[in-house]
Amino acid sequence: MTHPALQPMLKARDIITNICSMDEPLPDKPHVTNRLRNMVESWPLDLQPQGRLILAADFVEVPAPFNSVDQYEAADRSGMFLLFADCVVILKKLGPNIVTGRDLLREIDKPSAAGLLVSMTNAAGGPGSYELAFTGWHNLSDVRFTESADGTLVWMTSTQEMKGAHAGEWVTGTAVTSRCFQLQETHEAKAFKWTEDIVKARVEGRFSEGEREDPTWTLRCSRLPDNNLGIFAAVFQEGADQLIEGRREPAPIRVVVDHEKGTKGAPIGHYGVEVTVNVHSGDMRRVNMQTAGLNGKQFADDVALEDFLPTLSRRSKSREALTPISLC
Repeated sequence: MTHPALQPMLKARDIITNICSMDEPLPDKPHVTNRLRNMVESWPLDLQPQGRLILAADFVEVPAPFNSVDQYEAADRSGMFLLFADCVVILKKLGPNIVTGRDLLREIDKPSAAGLLVSMTNAAGGPGSYELAFTGWHNLSDVRFTESADGTLVWMTSTQEMKGAHAGEWVTGTAVTSRCFQLQETHEAKAFKWTEDIVKARVEGRFSEGEREDPTWTLRCSRLPDNNLGIFAAVFQEGADQLIEGRREPAPIRVVVDHEKGTKGAPIGHYGVEVTVNVHSGDMRRVNMQTAGLNGKQFADDVALEDFLPTLSRRSKSREALTPISLC
């Protein structure tokens, strides 16, 4: 039986959607958080992501000792990443109908009649009907993602405790740890795509939209042909005495060109910087690179310009030699 008010509400929704489409888009889209709060069980009231919702990725969490998960266990361990420009939210899927990330994004963008009715019921405090539950979230700067098993597994290593411990019964642990996930649906066996999306989200969250649209800012991507290392670099001008409004923490690896000419540096250990590469451009035929890490180890390279990226790749791969490793 359909509620008699449903059709007028759907018509009103379409009218409002058409009106809003003529307005300037809002950078943070607050309605997204409101929709998620009504669609996800135990979504915290104080969780208000500042960046846009970039994508939703399905996964099955693989428990220790990280063997394959059978189909019966997979149903209980399935979940979803919500990737925002400033954080990643981890959800658990609730049966019996398993919603996918694509379904969720479509429902947020343009709710179906059934989805709208469920959200209205949940928002009004009626009998809850949820397909997803909140289990925690991390700032993007507090997690590292790596891949293994030919791109089928993603490892998430946290440097800070997971947030949202107070949210509800589905939060089972918040300690600093490493977790293993097998990506599903559109990201199945495409861990490289997920890690690229993470890097792009970090860049988007680090620089405001106004700064990214400035002609002195650009994004460069390079993938070396002889290995699977991809480099995403935000290239911008910043003097030593400049303070850019809205700028977030720098990247863990910071490349500074011609620091002696007034380019702003980044002290190792400040604001999450783990490795710095000071480049002296010289005559642009050969460049001098001074690479340093948290543990005090340094590398000096004087290379031809065409060897700059391969050398940067090699030093990036030796990041573990530049930064201390702790196992706990």
